[in-house]
Amino acid sequence: MKYQIHPIASILIGLVLSSLLLMSCEDLLVKELDIEDDFNFTQQLGISGSLINSYNEPSDDVFSKILLAENQSVVEQVADPVFYNSEALDLYKDGEYYNTFTNDDDGIHVNQVENSNDPSFAIDPGSYRIEVDHPEFGLVTAETVMPDPVTLTSLEMDSLNFGGAEFENETRFVVTVQFDDPPGDNYYKIDLYTTDEELVVFDTIISAMDTFIIERGIGFYYIESINLQGALESYNGGYLFDDSVFDDSAFTFTFNMVLSDSQDLTQSDIEESIAVKWSCISEELYNFETSYTNFRNSQNLGPFSEPVSIYTNVENGLGYLGAENFYYAPF
Repeated sequence: MKYQIHPIASILIGLVLSSLLLMSCEDLLVKELDIEDDFNFTQQLGISGSLINSYNEPSDDVFSKILLAENQSVVEQVADPVFYNSEALDLYKDGEYYNTFTNDDDGIHVNQVENSNDPSFAIDPGSYRIEVDHPEFGLVTAETVMPDPVTLTSLEMDSLNFGGAEFENETRFVVTVQFDDPPGDNYYKIDLYTTDEELVVFDTIISAMDTFIIERGIGFYYIESINLQGALESYNGGYLFDDSVFDDSAFTFTFNMVLSDSQDLTQSDIEESIAVKWSCISEELYNFETSYTNFRNSQNLGPFSEPVSIYTNVENGLGYLGAENFYYAPF
C-alpha cells in the first residue's frame, strides 16, 4: 500500500527541517577563539602612501605623503597608533639617491619644506625606492614605478541619455572616453573632479524695476556604473582597471555619470564645472587598491566571507608604496 503525504504536512516538515538546519549552522558558525593576553606577533614598521605627479597644463602643485607607523596588534584596532617620525626617509630614483622627505609629525612625511607652498622636489616618471633605517626593525624599503602619462583623445557627454536615476533630483549622463593605450602593462583609474565643491552658478534676472540673483548648482556627483570589463569600484572612489582587454590599442568605453540638483543647469554649465580625473597608476598601487577593496567588500558577507590577502610591497615591513600620475581632463 502506498501512502501519500498531505501537501500541508510536507510544508510543515520542510519548515521544521529548515529550522533545525539553521540552528545547527548557527552553532557551527559561532566559535570563540581563546587568545592569550601575551599572544606574540611580529612587530614591524608599516609604510603607507603614494608618490604623486600631475601633468595638468599648467602643472598643479601636488604633494606626496608617506605615513610611517608600527603595527601593534593583529586582533583589534588600536586607538593610539605608534607613529614613527624620521629625518632620513630617503628617496632613490633609477638606483641613485634623489632626495629626502620632510618629517611633518604624526608619522607623515612629505616632499614639502615647512612654510612653503611648493613641492621641495618633483616626482617625474621613473623607478623609485624609499628607504628608512629603523633603530629596532632595521632597514625597511619599498619600490614602485611612476608611469608615463597617457592623455585622453576624446571625452564627450551625451545630454540626451539621461533619466531613470534613483531620485527625482538626479540626472544621468552617458560619458564616452577614448584613449590610446601604450605597449606594456598599464593600469588606470578614473573619477570625477571639480574645483568648485558647491558648483554654484549665479543668474541675474531683471523683472520690471527689480533685479534678482538666483543660485543654481549641483549637490553631488558620482560615477554610477562603467561599461568596461574587469573594472572595479575602488574603496576610496573612482574605478580601477588594467589594459588586459585592450593592450596596445585605441580603446573606447562609457560610464554613467549622475548629478543631483542639476535640472536647471545647462550642459555648458556642467561641462565647465566638472572634469574627469584620469590617472595612470603603478602596478603596486593597482594591486593594493584592488586587494584592499576586495577585502572590504568581503566583510559584508559576515561569517560567509572568504579570506582576502591585502597586497604589500614593503621589504622587512608592512604596507605599500604606489605611484599616481594624473591630470584633469575637461569635457
